[in-house]
Amino acid sequence: MNKNKILIIDDDADLLASTKLFLESNNFEIETAINSTIGLGLIKSFHPDLIILDIMMDTNLEGFNFLNELKSVDAFKEIPV
Repeated sequence: MNKNKILIIDDDADLLASTKLFLESNNFEIETAINSTIGLGLIKSFHPDLIILDIMMDTNLEGFNFLNELKSVDAFKEIPV
């Protein structure tokens, strides 16, 4: 059975670790990224079924800008965020 894949993008390392641990214990496959640049690379290689995105990372607009860019790419716009 394939596990559902979730990518978590957040600049809070403690939140990434605790959320990853919780979701993995509930049978999800998890990857994490500390910023949107790393997150974009993981989207391309990991092919997540869901993305959990912090909207207020290094700057107040980083998460929103990343989401807008992500939804403008046909290959990624169907991934729920």
